[in-house]
Amino acid sequence: MGQQEMMQVISTKACIFKIPSILRRHNEDAYIPNAFSIGPFHRDKHNLRHTQKIKLKYLEGLLTRTGNRKTMLRQCISVIKTKEKEARECYAEEIDMSEEEFVEMC
Repeated sequence: MGQQEMMQVISTKACIFKIPSILRRHNEDAYIPNAFSIGPFHRDKHNLRHTQKIKLKYLEGLLTRTGNRKTMLRQCISVIKTKEKEARECYAEEIDMSEEEFVEMC
């Protein structure tokens, strides 16, 4: 398979990839987040739960500044739901999460 054919196989929408094992094998820990997780790959790691609370606190602060937290939160969730499929397509591999879980993660 030529280089041009190979590029056609790779999704043009995918821009988020897992680190290949050949790169991780020398220092696995270098590729594991130890403070914040963004996205689905490490979101359930026990050592990141505390920082998840920090992210929620910042979200609450942002929503509070809008004046009507509940309305703004509903609007944000609504927009994220409309972009969910597009966001999933950014990942090179399928994300095993329900729509609700994915939207909540975002």
